[in-house]
Amino acid sequence: MNGREPKKNYVMAQYELEELQENRESAKTKVERMKWQHLIDEWFSSNETLEDRNKNECENPSPIHHI
Repeated sequence: MNGREPKKNYVMAQYELEELQENRESAKTKVERMKWQHLIDEWFSSNETLEDRNKNECENPSPIHHI
C-alpha cells in the first residue's frame, strides 16, 4: 500500500464538524466553549487538509488571535 489511510479518532467517530461548531456557538459558559473548541481541534488533527483548515478559518474565525 503506497498511501496511508487517514486515522480516525474518537471525536470523528462521534461528531460531525458542523455539530461541533453548532455546540460551540450555543455554549453558555467559557468552559463549555473551550470544551467544544478542544473537540473541534481534535477533529481537525486527524481529518483535514491545509485547504480544509484555511476554508474553515475564513468561515469561522477563531476568537483567539495569535500574535
